[in-house]
Amino acid sequence: MRCKECGDNSFTYDELLGEKVCDVCGLVTVEEIFERVTSSIYMDGLNKHWKEGDTKSSMGSNVGFKNEGNKIGSKLRRTATRHNKTSYERTIETGIRYCMLVAAEYPISYSIKEQISKTYTILLQKHHLRGWTYEERAGAVTFYTLKDNGIRTTIKELAKYSGADTNRIHKLARKIACILHRPWVLSQTNPISDIEKYCQDLNMDFTFTRSCLKVYSALVSPFEQHNKQFGLGAVSSIIYITSLLTNIKLRQIDIAAKLEISEISIRSNLKQICIMLGIDQTKENNSRYISKLTIEEFIHGVFK
Repeated sequence: MRCKECGDNSFTYDELLGEKVCDVCGLVTVEEIFERVTSSIYMDGLNKHWKEGDTKSSMGSNVGFKNEGNKIGSKLRRTATRHNKTSYERTIETGIRYCMLVAAEYPISYSIKEQISKTYTILLQKHHLRGWTYEERAGAVTFYTLKDNGIRTTIKELAKYSGADTNRIHKLARKIACILHRPWVLSQTNPISDIEKYCQDLNMDFTFTRSCLKVYSALVSPFEQHNKQFGLGAVSSIIYITSLLTNIKLRQIDIAAKLEISEISIRSNLKQICIMLGIDQTKENNSRYISKLTIEEFIHGVFK
């Protein structure tokens, strides 16, 4: 083979670079620009075999070695899989990632996290999440799923964790509940969880929390008879009643601040509870009357 530039046939071959260099004029001739591949290659999920001496026709294809024991090949396959995902698949992954960041703020099981992922995927596939940001989707889907599993949460908390507007989260959550034919889910409450949570927020010990739960248990039947729900107002009153029965100084203003309700709501629910229990309110103030009772007398309905 003669040099195309000077016609001389004296060359030096560089095996590493795959180049031939003319010893006279220095012309470089590239003999092989593509790498040789001696094992099977997987491209786009198809097993395409390449024989010894074959060269790849493109740079940057999806490469992975058939040898499962080859760690480098395994890494290449995982990297290639990530880069070959469609924009739709990446959209789902991003949305689920947002949901998991919000859900991480709650001590929930893996099965509930899996339910959040499935709910998000189903809603996205049916185009129910169009026009909503990732933050709004994460807040609403997580809120709906937590409520569906009886886990204490609020829209305000979800807005804080997701960074979305409370009204937007509430609106999308209602839409999700209707789409999934479970509109009652968002109104479900878990008084036991609420009592435990707010007692902890108020720095009350386990003994006080247990007393609150006893008061709650005594009120379940009267509430059912009068078709009343244990909302935050009722929970706040239960905590306040327990503080009166156990002679623990816990002010209405402190309870109202932690539960983010008004003191009027506490007093109003206290009055309703006394009416349901048949306590004669003409004698004296509700709070003063209850403070004269023991917790056992209140639970068993022994009103003086």
